[in-house]
Amino acid sequence: MSTRSNTRIRDSKRFLEKLSGGPLTFGGLLAAIREAEGATQVDFAATLGVSRSHMCDIEKGRKVVGAARAARFAKILGYSPESFVALALQGQVIEAGLKLNVSVEAVRVLGGGFVGLTKRFHGVVLPNHCLGAQLR
Repeated sequence: MSTRSNTRIRDSKRFLEKLSGGPLTFGGLLAAIREAEGATQVDFAATLGVSRSHMCDIEKGRKVVGAARAARFAKILGYSPESFVALALQGQVIEAGLKLNVSVEAVRVLGGGFVGLTKRFHGVVLPNHCLGAQLR
């Protein structure tokens, strides 16, 4: 990801945090996207393949979304999965009471093929097959 893209993402995150009055959450991100598109929870939930009540629970932080589902939502909505997965994983880390920050980046192999995602916990890179694992 280029420096310009990183700056744009940081600026967008700060703007959304200022609007919401707190740290950006996965549910808060989905609510912001839904509201920016002028969609109802019913329509937005249908787009993502979940019920309206489940969508409401995600937006309010009552339901945790795993990495695989976050990546699927990103694809459906036309966004790159890194931010969606990072926010979903950060929510799991916070819920577990851990004082860790999560960052996610795409992994590339020789030849430029896309492999998947990794997650970093204080410099330790976990391979993409660990993304589906639930944090306890």
